[in-house]
Amino acid sequence: MLRKPGNLDLKIFSDASYGDKGETSRSQTGVLTTLGKQPIGWYSQQQDVVALSITEAEYITDCEGAKDSSWTRQFLAELKVPSERTPELWTDSEGAAYLSLTTKFHRRSHHIEHRFHYIRQEVVNNKLAVKTIPGKDNPLDIFTKINNMSTVNAWKRRWMKPIG
Repeated sequence: MLRKPGNLDLKIFSDASYGDKGETSRSQTGVLTTLGKQPIGWYSQQQDVVALSITEAEYITDCEGAKDSSWTRQFLAELKVPSERTPELWTDSEGAAYLSLTTKFHRRSHHIEHRFHYIRQEVVNNKLAVKTIPGKDNPLDIFTKINNMSTVNAWKRRWMKPIG
């Protein structure tokens, strides 16, 4: 059940685990969308391309989060829900955050498919702000990595507070 939020800030958290077991290994993508402090959508799925580095895997995941932000903004606009602030995408990869903010050519990233540069367009057009978050504070770790039950339960307590 959703609680009435104190604010309607749209935040997207993203995280990836790097699939480093060879050519057929795919990285795992996790995205969580929140409105106010309420989770309104989340998923974890295997990426459909082989990422050549952890930064690329995170950048692909951040692009998925940017697309989710765009869809959610459009949906909220249709519902006439006011948006006062630019949505924020939180990633624990400084390298991926940097890639989303620059169009400079980099020898190590020139191979990344153009479709994943969608996030740059959103940032340039002020439709998304990319922020970094330490990995231990990123709630997407429970979607993309193997965790012990105390970590899972800690996140469960944090996100599933009783209403009242």
